Amino acid sequence: MTSVAAGPIEISRAAVERAVRLRHAEAERAHRRPGVLVFWVAFIVAVPLVLQLAWARAALGIDPWVATAIVGVAFVAIVATTATCWIAGAESSVFAIATSLESAAVQLSILGLVVAGEHGRSAFWLLYLVHALNLGAVPFAPRFHGGLVALGPVIVAAIFFFVRDDVGSAGFALGVGLLGVATYMTQYRAAWRLAWLQVEREALLARAAETQLSDQQSRIARDLHDGLGASLVAMAWQAHALRARQGAGALDAELALIAERAARGVDEMRSAVWVLREPTRQWGDLAAYVVSRVRELPSDAPQLAVTTDCDDPTRAVSGALAMSVLRVAQEAARNALQHARAKRIEFSLTLHADVIALRVCDDGRGFAPDEAQRVGRGGLLNVRVRVEEHGGVLTIASEPGRTELVATFPVAPETR
Repeated sequence: MTSVAAGPIEISRAAVERAVRLRHAEAERAHRRPGVLVFWVAFIVAVPLVLQLAWARAALGIDPWVATAIVGVAFVAIVATTATCWIAGAESSVFAIATSLESAAVQLSILGLVVAGEHGRSAFWLLYLVHALNLGAVPFAPRFHGGLVALGPVIVAAIFFFVRDDVGSAGFALGVGLLGVATYMTQYRAAWRLAWLQVEREALLARAAETQLSDQQSRIARDLHDGLGASLVAMAWQAHALRARQGAGALDAELALIAERAARGVDEMRSAVWVLREPTRQWGDLAAYVVSRVRELPSDAPQLAVTTDCDDPTRAVSGALAMSVLRVAQEAARNALQHARAKRIEFSLTLHADVIALRVCDDGRGFAPDEAQRVGRGGLLNVRVRVEEHGGVLTIASEPGRTELVATFPVAPETR
């Protein structure tokens, strides 16, 4: 069983707001469908029909066609906002502005229905409370939405008090306004708390997954080191021992090849184990390890000049990217040593502006890069694949006396 690393989960308000807006955008895309507009059309048609009934007109105290015109204002705002969602997208700032204007239009329409009635104790106040509940369910822009909920009843109360001289309706409007504000605040706090808990849950799940992956990688690294690594080392020692006994016999070349391949296997295993032990590596550790592996050249190796540089030595690099950088660096140095017959090799590894740049330059005999990659010479084809699978770019320029290989790897923001 995997245990989650101890320590509190740090969640910022900006992260919660980002998650809320993303979920709100997804919900808007789902709700802004033609079927919703059909519902509003049916609602507008139903308003005058229902108000033709005597009991409905007596209860609401409003002319059917006036009510239809007021509801039509809200319908126009909804249609415009839906079209904005389809055209600009639910994540766009234009759509965010449109939804705010839509909320204001719906609020004004509801209050218009109340004011257009014969008295202030209208059943349309129920729509106001429902609207306040819906606004509170979206936990962002609290000042704007809260202002809509609080200001509307005050305006209605002022109209009833100063224009109609209806103190009772004005007081009723203020009372409903207080209830609406309380409804909005309660819903807003609950929605915000729920959003916070959802973000916290996702962070915990991500930490648990990362811990589980790290545990699995550590186990694989141990198995490689203790199992395969020990076997390869034993194989190399046995090959050397047999060569010592055999002398310059017929099997000497084969035993030397076995020893070389076993040593190469140990080298590859060391690199794999180093990467697997940590899911991410700090740039300082990565650069130091890559340089140490590149310096492990034979004693008759050419002169090697190494430079490294970085804006932030603590910058994190993913394990997969670290492995590719290491492999490309090893292959480039190996090609310069084995194929170019160079006397001097310049090796540079830098990280600036979210880009890792690896440069290997030698003064060897040169080659034709396109032909070498076509036939797979020196593993250059694999180097290009490793670079491009991370979205990087590989450039090779070669002529007699100078060969330069430059590989760039973009560092994704999530690996910071």
